[in-house]
Amino acid sequence: MISNSRQNVSGPDNLKHQMEMLSFSIARTTAFINKQTDNSKQRTRLRQKIVKDKTQLNSLLEKYNTAISDSGGVPLTIDAVMTGFDPQDVDQSDVIPIRVKSKVVDAFEIHDRWTEEVALLKREMSNFLKFYTNVRIPTLQQEIMKLEDQLKVQVELEPPTPDSLPANPVESNMAVETVKYSCSTNDPVLIQGKVALLKKGLFFCREQVRKAVASFHKVLHGDNANISEELVGDGNESDNNDHVDDDCDGSEDDGEIDGSSTLNLENCEVIVPMRSGNTPGTVYIWDFPHIISQSTYLGRNGSNACSIIALLVAQGVHQVSCDLEPSPTLPVDWISLVCGCIKVGNDIYDRSRASLPQRYLSAAEAAMVAGNHLDVSIGHPLPVRVFDPHRPSTLKHHLLQLCHNQLNSYALFIVNEKTILFIGIRNEKLVLVDSHLHNPNGTIVILGKPPNVDDFLVVVKESLGFDNNTFGNLVHLSF
Repeated sequence: MISNSRQNVSGPDNLKHQMEMLSFSIARTTAFINKQTDNSKQRTRLRQKIVKDKTQLNSLLEKYNTAISDSGGVPLTIDAVMTGFDPQDVDQSDVIPIRVKSKVVDAFEIHDRWTEEVALLKREMSNFLKFYTNVRIPTLQQEIMKLEDQLKVQVELEPPTPDSLPANPVESNMAVETVKYSCSTNDPVLIQGKVALLKKGLFFCREQVRKAVASFHKVLHGDNANISEELVGDGNESDNNDHVDDDCDGSEDDGEIDGSSTLNLENCEVIVPMRSGNTPGTVYIWDFPHIISQSTYLGRNGSNACSIIALLVAQGVHQVSCDLEPSPTLPVDWISLVCGCIKVGNDIYDRSRASLPQRYLSAAEAAMVAGNHLDVSIGHPLPVRVFDPHRPSTLKHHLLQLCHNQLNSYALFIVNEKTILFIGIRNEKLVLVDSHLHNPNGTIVILGKPPNVDDFLVVVKESLGFDNNTFGNLVHLSF
């Protein structure tokens, strides 16, 4: 139908309007023919309609060109009609092509829809942060405090005796099974386990909020900027009481990880004691706790990032010129360096996991994956054996070569799909750093001296499970 305003226009304008409607109908039907139909019969009917409309359009175009030529106007072509009329050729605003109007309306509706989506996303982001900070984290903290108070007031119970078991336990198989697997909910060990699990959940919630704040702050424009400060404050207050379950992985939640990805030692107070090797006074060993290794740090369960971690540790020692002397506990700067490199190395590996092979990475692959995090030159891999008749092929020979330098020297030893870092501190000391898990301990650091390299190798073999036939590749690094 044509509106009243259209009925009063002249003949050429009326024809032009009809051609405009037909061209728009043909273009819309052609563009959505596959979306608006479910079978070939419907598509056939639409194609027939398109053919009919095109025939009618050609007829109207001939009439329009005949009418316009009498008044000295410029005739139109079928291509001009199908692509839309040029508004600059029309003096009246009420004859703007319908296709142009349709595009304007579509753009306006898309703008409105995107505005609605942005508002919904902001609301979801805000709800996500408020749920963790106002609901989950306070609930977990209250549960932890309740269990810790229960531990404080509870009297230590004696182990159950045969007299304390239920009477007639063999009346049925079900009764026997119930007795066999039953335990008291007031058992201190069970309560400590619950506390450890709750603290692990609390740490997970804080990590979620920390990542969310880092990702959302540009979108929320400071609406929830105070959440991160409140979270850190609550975390410090809660974790100061973390003395109940030091042996149940609860201690890994004691500290927050700051922006530089290093361990906050004031909160976690990690102590790594020293022990001597088989020959006292020649080799010194520091065993990290079980929860500090590339496979277990911050609640992980497995890791293949040993090559990246070893490169990061080497670069950290090189940049800050870390020295190592025999001491009852490992120096704080070494603990901070190892923990920070494990976290950063695992993060780098996780971000690239989809494109990495399901195995350890070579030194060159690890340097490529780390990208801008590393500035290191990788040497060619050299085949090395713990013991070999050919002396230059032995691990001992290459360790002594590391110490023939006035500056620090670094090498990776890749063996049994594990990467280990050797450091020659000038020509005075040999250091091994292995971020893997060494049950019942975690990461291990070993210190020796070149004159006692044989004792150093004995400890390395015992600690890492090597034998004389162990074969690997040694890669020298330079910064």
